[in-house]
Amino acid sequence: MCHQYGGGLSLNRRSEGTVVGCDTSLGRSGYVCASRGPHYVHATQMCVTVLYCASASNRGTMSMLQIENMSIAVGDTPVIEDVSLTLPAQEMHWLMGPNGSGKSTFANALMGHPRYHIAQGTLTLGGLNLTEEPPHKRAGAGMFLSMQYPPALEGVTVTNLLKNAYNARFQTEISILEFRKLLKEHMELLEIPSDFTSRYVHAGFSGGEKKRLELLQLSMLQPKLAILDEPDSGLDIDGLRTMSMQLQRIQHVTGMAMLVITHYTHMLSYVEPDAVHVLKNGSLVHSGTSDVAHQIQNQGYEALQT
Repeated sequence: MCHQYGGGLSLNRRSEGTVVGCDTSLGRSGYVCASRGPHYVHATQMCVTVLYCASASNRGTMSMLQIENMSIAVGDTPVIEDVSLTLPAQEMHWLMGPNGSGKSTFANALMGHPRYHIAQGTLTLGGLNLTEEPPHKRAGAGMFLSMQYPPALEGVTVTNLLKNAYNARFQTEISILEFRKLLKEHMELLEIPSDFTSRYVHAGFSGGEKKRLELLQLSMLQPKLAILDEPDSGLDIDGLRTMSMQLQRIQHVTGMAMLVITHYTHMLSYVEPDAVHVLKNGSLVHSGTSDVAHQIQNQGYEALQT
């Protein structure tokens, strides 16, 4: 797959640390620098910002998230029992279930919340075993959790949060000028107003603004796996449509795997998941295609054959 970008840059593929393109206007070879992350193609004295599209031919060929026989406990009390789940790269899976079924607990445990521990089983991301790793190691490996109720961070601007997160994610020290250019491009793609980044993180944010910040983080940080805890909550119809469309665009551009946690089916109007898993009372009781979500929408959870 080959895309043409401004400045005469031809990007043939994404491969960190190898030659992938050439700036024909300058006659210099470009390469994606691993220390700068996937957004940058360098050519000696220049830096061109690029976005890449994941090849559709690779869809579903690699298991990004692999959970095997996982049980989760709070202290000595089991809360999730014997869950196995495979989520391939570039796929969106939904984790559904009634209130109190353990969905948010499962999400927090995957990210390494200290209240929960994996009592048995394994968690791997792209072949890397993260079962015993702390949250920052899981984040560094490419995991991202969008919380249902994110806390406000008074005194921390959106710009500072994103710049530090970007540096940590890609193990770099991006200059403020480069970062502002990159940030502006992603904000324009998401139609986020320019004054958004000077505000304190989540302080006084509406539900829609919180979702916009989540989308901005996903777009810029490009995790391998995004765990989204009820991204449809607190949104009106227009907000739900926008959020659903942007999630699909970001996934198409980055190729990340997405695990969307919800107990409603509102998003079905705008996006069809590749698979649906149903959690009840801490156990995974059903897995199937998007037809499962449609069945829940029409008949409720009790209609499922377990």
